[in-house]
Amino acid sequence: MWLPAGPAAQCNRVPAHRLEMAAEGSEVTKAERQHLDDVAQLGCIVCRNLDLGETPAEIHHIRTRQGLKRASHYDTIPLCPYHHRIGGYGEAFHAGPEIWQRKYCPEIVLLKQTRIELRQLRELKV
Repeated sequence: MWLPAGPAAQCNRVPAHRLEMAAEGSEVTKAERQHLDDVAQLGCIVCRNLDLGETPAEIHHIRTRQGLKRASHYDTIPLCPYHHRIGGYGEAFHAGPEIWQRKYCPEIVLLKQTRIELRQLRELKV
């Protein structure tokens, strides 16, 4: 699969992720911040699933079954900037969520994978 300029090349231009205000205007808690840091540490889940290697990740709050409200900080997956927002239609989630999920994987499935990988990561830290 050909990716223009490669997602890894584009990832290094963007910070790993931004922690902003939580929904309802409240601050991100210490536990949420640690969770988001752990998710970002996993690297882009799509790049890894495609055997493209490890790439720095931003935090993507899943949209599936959320309606109009923002997902919890615990309902997040790690995506590189390319697969998250700058890759264009069919490559970046925010450029076309439906086609992105058909092409790569439904985000709810990627959330389950992320949770499994987080458990493994945390077991290594103990």
